[in-house]
Amino acid sequence: MMTASHTNQIIFATIFVGLATIALFNIYPLLDIEITSYFALGNRRFVFLDISIIEQLRSLTMGIYVSWYAAIIFALIVSMTRKMKIAGFAARDWFYVVMCSAIGPAILANLVFKTYSGRARPRNIEEFGGIFDFTPVANWSSECSDNCSFVSGEVSSMVMLFAPLIFICTKRRWILVAAMFIFGGLSSLMRIGQGGHFTSDCIMAGVFMVLTAAILYKIFYPSRMMPSTP
Repeated sequence: MMTASHTNQIIFATIFVGLATIALFNIYPLLDIEITSYFALGNRRFVFLDISIIEQLRSLTMGIYVSWYAAIIFALIVSMTRKMKIAGFAARDWFYVVMCSAIGPAILANLVFKTYSGRARPRNIEEFGGIFDFTPVANWSSECSDNCSFVSGEVSSMVMLFAPLIFICTKRRWILVAAMFIFGGLSSLMRIGQGGHFTSDCIMAGVFMVLTAAILYKIFYPSRMMPSTP
């Protein structure tokens, strides 16, 4: 199990990464544009945009998200109604995983940030052939009215496939951590290469998802947060 000390360390480290990312990309706001420019071909064209294999890969990942959400809800229902463990996890564990996915990618990323941040996507700003102004990360604007760039919903979903499991699994946790970084990174690369998100959108998506999983873990497992008695 994840101890209180380890959970707090993850929370502090994640907050530090988030604040450092916001500071770096605001002190040097053109960094986002410069990174994106490596993938831009001009006039709203990007290296991974409208590429068949990339679109198929994106469809595959979306199918994985939907299948995962359906699977964890099913596991929750079965574990609650039959009072049994599914894949070694009890009902509370599955409820924790479901709530991480509901609050993280669904509510925080898609309903809150992507709806109200107002940050236009890279392919829609003037620097890459669009009509909207660039907005530095974590600066609310009115350049986008819906489904905006901050944060990446797909990166959020990919990270949240692994983040809650990292907290509740007891063995080979490092494999899950490695998978989260690898697949989260590949998802980020794909979305940046399509002009759908800035680098900072992807980093902050990961930050918010890990932070969400950590905070919910403290809420769902308060007994594990208690200091051990000597």
